[in-house]
Amino acid sequence: MLSNIWILLATLLLILLLAGLVLVYCGVSRSKNAIMPLVSLFLLLPMTFVLWFGGFGDLVYSDLLTLVVSKELFMLFNCFFACIAIILVWGGVLERISYKGMLLFSFLWLLFVYFPVAHQVINHSGYFHGLGIIDFAGGFNVHMTSGVSALVLANCLGRRIDYFNLKNKFSQQLIFIGTILIWIGWVGFNGGSSLLLNKEGILAVQNTIIAPIFSVLTWMLIDYMYTPHKVTLINISLAVVSGLVAITPGAGLLTLWQSVLVGLMAGVICNFSARLMHKLFKVDDTLDVFSTHAIGGAIGAFMTPIFLGVSTSNNLLTTIAIFLYSGFVTYVIVKLVGLFVPLRLSKDLEEKGLDIEYHGENIINL
Repeated sequence: MLSNIWILLATLLLILLLAGLVLVYCGVSRSKNAIMPLVSLFLLLPMTFVLWFGGFGDLVYSDLLTLVVSKELFMLFNCFFACIAIILVWGGVLERISYKGMLLFSFLWLLFVYFPVAHQVINHSGYFHGLGIIDFAGGFNVHMTSGVSALVLANCLGRRIDYFNLKNKFSQQLIFIGTILIWIGWVGFNGGSSLLLNKEGILAVQNTIIAPIFSVLTWMLIDYMYTPHKVTLINISLAVVSGLVAITPGAGLLTLWQSVLVGLMAGVICNFSARLMHKLFKVDDTLDVFSTHAIGGAIGAFMTPIFLGVSTSNNLLTTIAIFLYSGFVTYVIVKLVGLFVPLRLSKDLEEKGLDIEYHGENIINL
């Protein structure tokens, strides 16, 4: 009974996490594109729920879990993981992807990327699960798949047409509020993955709070030294997310001080990864989804077994396999979708903005 209450609470927190994500998306967009992220959540949620409860969620579920929590709650809880994953992918291509393209891409991506990987990672009969990988709360199936796919999608769509002359973001306040909601919601993401309100669950909550604090510390220090001397709110938000992602594979397994080290490492590596993506590889990954989620997830997947004193080989093999699979299948999906609907907005529509064209309103009406 207590485990069901714990999972129900965690599921409600995941709703806050989703709300936080789209608020950050709204905040980093220009005012002409700020409504679309909010509306898109309500388009992607029903699609994901229909696919999940229509049968694909059974790929993830294992009968052994009935000993711990009810199937209905477990399915609902993990359905939100799928929702989060596809929302994350879309965060790499804000302000330049069409609704039709986004919806068709999302449908195919869930079917051929997220569901197969989630089955292999979570289900007790899955190949990666059978290898004995260490992933407490979805570092592989949520963050690596979405991070790599966001990079491939952003590269295929190209940069925003005004990339070198981007105007101010719509709302720094929404970035702040959204980041806090993501942080609170992540307590459900990691804490609920214990399935029980036990020592692991409490440890996961503790580490989910601790790791981002120290990823922010190192990220800000690097920004202060290299930007130069500029510490922006959006980068603090990215630092928080990097710490949250990196601690996810070991959230309920690592000690407090180990989570501090994971956070410190995430702030350094994810920061430099984001710099390389923009400056060296010239990729317009709007919210640095690859650097924060794929790289952050890989950091956690590598550091967790080291701290636990076990071999990193299974986690390393799984990381490489998921990177390659997610990237290749996403590229195929992009090309396939392009045969039917345009993924990229027209130049005129991108210049005009999406909100008036699609919704007939602005984010602020004075």
